Amino acid sequence: MTFIPQSNFFEFIPETEWLKCKKDVFYEPRTVLLSEVTPGERYELVITGFYGMPFIRYRLGHLIRITALADEEAQICLPQMAFETRADDLIDIAGFTRISEKTVTQALANSNLDYEDWTIRKEFEQGKPTLHLYIELNNTDYQPADIASVLHQELMNVDPGYHDLSVMMEIQPLQVSILCPGTFGDYYREKQESGVELAQRRPPRMNAPDDVIRELVLLGRRQTVRLG
Repeated sequence: MTFIPQSNFFEFIPETEWLKCKKDVFYEPRTVLLSEVTPGERYELVITGFYGMPFIRYRLGHLIRITALADEEAQICLPQMAFETRADDLIDIAGFTRISEKTVTQALANSNLDYEDWTIRKEFEQGKPTLHLYIELNNTDYQPADIASVLHQELMNVDPGYHDLSVMMEIQPLQVSILCPGTFGDYYREKQESGVELAQRRPPRMNAPDDVIRELVLLGRRQTVRLG
């Protein structure tokens, strides 16, 4: 990237701060300004648009590396950056919202559901993106349709982008699969018996790969509820 567009205000989350967010979903990361970045370091971009009210400050989910503090050949006295990857803990739905683990955790907490564990990822059904939650409940008295409805409403409450997606596009992207009791415990024990390292014995909360989801589903039946 050879220039910074003048239509946005840029901030940068240092990689060390970004990693703290992955360990603690409620951690509020520190940002640095363009004049404070360091060559060779990676950052997550945060932007605030100057045009179009109200001002919205949001994380892009892009991890970039600062390659130099200036482009001397082009005589540009601005830090140079290169895109490296997407932040894996964010789920982009139709460009409206980027769901984080913190958002889902807050929605589940607000719903007062008694659950053992969960994982969520973006999937596609008939070419349309869905937000698919796989969850193991401790209380089997819950009705699947009620769970999907409650969580959809709580996601609308805690995430403005999800709210706008649902209202403006008239869609309800949430899909819920209820895993039978003991699913996550069985998964952990299988990984333990296979000699998998401790940090890899639990499924990732966000964007679990296909093989992990297939294994969770095979460990027990599931009840899938699609709202719309």
